[in-house]
Amino acid sequence: MKKPRGNGLAAKLGEVLADAPRPMFLGELEAALDFQFEKAEIMSVLVKLQAQGKVESALREREGPGPRVAKAYALLSADGLQMKLC
Repeated sequence: MKKPRGNGLAAKLGEVLADAPRPMFLGELEAALDFQFEKAEIMSVLVKLQAQGKVESALREREGPGPRVAKAYALLSADGLQMKLC
């Protein structure tokens, strides 16, 4: 993914997802950003990045309270190939 310019939320999400060893859930993204942004703000940017083809999502099983299946988000590689969401 071409890194977004500036210091906005899109750039910060790009950095977090680029450093992530695996796809991340929304709550993990919120924690990685030190709770500086609300989940609604993060989701808004993730949806825009998905529409631009920079981020992909897939349903993954999760542990803990709440739903047992949730969306996990990952960056697409620079050449446009999908990352393995395992």
